[in-house]
Amino acid sequence: MKMLISILRPFIYWKNLLSAFPCFVMFLLYSGWIGWLNRLAGMEGDELCLVMGIEFIVIHSFAFIFLIAIAKPTAIKWKIMRWLGFWGLLALYFWMAHYQYGMRGLVSFIAITIVTYIGLLLRLNSIRLTVQLVARWIFTFIAYVVSMGTSGMPEIVSNWGSSDNIHMFGMMFFLFIGFLEWTGIYQRIADSDMFNFG
Repeated sequence: MKMLISILRPFIYWKNLLSAFPCFVMFLLYSGWIGWLNRLAGMEGDELCLVMGIEFIVIHSFAFIFLIAIAKPTAIKWKIMRWLGFWGLLALYFWMAHYQYGMRGLVSFIAITIVTYIGLLLRLNSIRLTVQLVARWIFTFIAYVVSMGTSGMPEIVSNWGSSDNIHMFGMMFFLFIGFLEWTGIYQRIADSDMFNFG
């Protein structure tokens, strides 16, 4: 019984559930099973391609921005550099999303950043936050590439609009990262001795 409880514990922990929930909502949006939900969220047609394109930027951008954000420099000049680096990169990514896709690109960028990284944001007080960030970045990037290849998406992003496979791509990706969040694997990796170099 103790073993069963230890196996099931991550699946009922509130931070894991809350981290996985937005991913599972995105899964439902890409499935199209609940049409009114797609209409409510404005996630139909080209919007599905837009979000997956922006997701690629989010996977990489947040990792760099967050590494700068959690740095703890002691010298004043490095504190200023950290501040400029964080806000400068954030402004650059906001501008890129807005420049390429307009206001809907900017809104999508912010929303998808929250969906993808809410699990990390809920654990800001955790030890070894950098390990969690790197693990999350690696797993999310692998999920993106594998989902794109397995679903048969064209290699060139500009051809995604003509592909019928965008639904499968989004479903696979968000189901995979949602399941990883639900298991609490990133916290368990950070808590393990695997990355204890001290």
